[in-house]
Amino acid sequence: SGSDVSVRVFDNSTKLSLTTPVYFGSNYIPKSVRSGVRKTPPFERTQTINTSLTIDEESYRVFLNYIGKTEILNNAKFTHLLEDFCYLAEEWRIYLDEEDKNDRIYVHIR
Repeated sequence: SGSDVSVRVFDNSTKLSLTTPVYFGSNYIPKSVRSGVRKTPPFERTQTINTSLTIDEESYRVFLNYIGKTEILNNAKFTHLLEDFCYLAEEWRIYLDEEDKNDRIYVHIR
């Protein structure tokens, strides 16, 4: 779905983390985006996996994160997990981009 997902296995290969950026700021993260990160998004009802968001202040980005156990995963379940994660990432991108618009100031030129 166009998401760059970082996959990391840790704790003696018993845990898996997925991370992908969902918002890219231009030298800052607007107040409305920060507020949006704390809100419950409208698509949360369809969320099938537990995720969290983190803000990287140095790169002005927001990341979607997932941590789970590897013992329950086979190829099909891993593919399904990635699909769900990428779907949520896209929903967060759309949602945070809409929130970003709340901080814009429109100037009309005559």
